[in-house]
Amino acid sequence: MFDSSGRVINRPVSMPMFKYLLK
Repeated sequence: MFDSSGRVINRPVSMPMFKYLLK
C-alpha cells in the first residue's frame, strides 16, 4: 500500500486514515 506521497506503508492504519489514503 502507498500513501498520497507514494511512500510504502508497512504498518496497520486506522480505518479513517486508511480511507483517506485511498482517496
